Amino acid sequence: MEDLAGLGKIAEAILDKIAAVTGTLYEPTKVRRLGRAQAEVDAERILKNTAAELEAEDMRRRHQAKLDTSTPDPELLRGRAGQRLITQEIKRQENLELIVHDALAASGSGNARDIEDDWMEAFIQCAQNISAEGVRHLWSRILAKQATEGQPVISRATLDAMRLLEPNQAANFERAIQILIVMGQIMDVDPHGDPDIAFNVNALESLALEDIGFLKRIQEKEAGLGFAGFTFSFWNPIAALESSAQNGAVKTEWNNPNDRDYVIPLIKDITRGEHDMRDLRKDTPIDRYILTSRGFELASILIEGFYDHLEAKEAPDIPALGKYADPAIRERVKDYWAEQFNEKGSVIVFNRSQRDKEGRSVLHPEMIFDGIEKNWVDIS
Repeated sequence: MEDLAGLGKIAEAILDKIAAVTGTLYEPTKVRRLGRAQAEVDAERILKNTAAELEAEDMRRRHQAKLDTSTPDPELLRGRAGQRLITQEIKRQENLELIVHDALAASGSGNARDIEDDWMEAFIQCAQNISAEGVRHLWSRILAKQATEGQPVISRATLDAMRLLEPNQAANFERAIQILIVMGQIMDVDPHGDPDIAFNVNALESLALEDIGFLKRIQEKEAGLGFAGFTFSFWNPIAALESSAQNGAVKTEWNNPNDRDYVIPLIKDITRGEHDMRDLRKDTPIDRYILTSRGFELASILIEGFYDHLEAKEAPDIPALGKYADPAIRERVKDYWAEQFNEKGSVIVFNRSQRDKEGRSVLHPEMIFDGIEKNWVDIS
């Protein structure tokens, strides 16, 4: 391939594969110029296949003033169809070449990975129809990563789903995975508050992401819920909160009996409620989302090192997390969830995961949420 000076192996692999699939050679230094001439040639070839190129051109000139659709004239229809095909193919070529240009810019250094012809054909068929700038950059990153050894692979199923993704849905999905990385769960985040961090499980954008296949809705009742770095456990404010756990009748999640025996009376004191012999633990309704396989693939495109961040013990401080990189924002989210669960009738105990002497992971209670004062009480 000519004119590859300054481009790396990955960019070269992208251009070679596009040329092999489409039969069109792209000059790297001119790919940003959109190749309108080539697009017009391709579109004109389609027009000639109608066997009415000259007649259509004549009809277009004579009917520029006003379109008359009351009596469908075959000649006029052929002319309009030809012009529509030209305009459509030029726009598709513009979309594709913008995406390819940005993919070359994002390819960087490293070793190239072979892209299958079927995958590239599917990519081109989808990408040529993507004109929204808010989504187009995703397609560029997909192409760059698909051609890079060691980067996540995107399936054709995910490509097919992404062609339905609109800019507002893409932005909503990005917030969802930011929440997942820093908090460990995808749930409501103050839908009436800061729009840069708000996430509403029941919003149309969220439901659309479920319909497309990136998220899966989970509706269940749980007595506790694990997050990134901590766990909420839910307790019944009208339960037998004495040290009844000593006789084995009451089960808790705490491995250490000392934790259990001193926390239970504190729950009773902080909740200030009447207590009887009902169950100690409380199943609380929870609405949340989990990622599907397509969702994981798209998340790996949106945030570099996505899988590593999920496994990290602490939330990373990276620009890709937006406002969620701010510890104060994470605290706001934690407090918001505690208030929501409290309104559902639960007493919230904040637990931190620790290692015991044998190296086992155990939960240690640190705080109880005071639903009356709307704050946390330190019990560590």
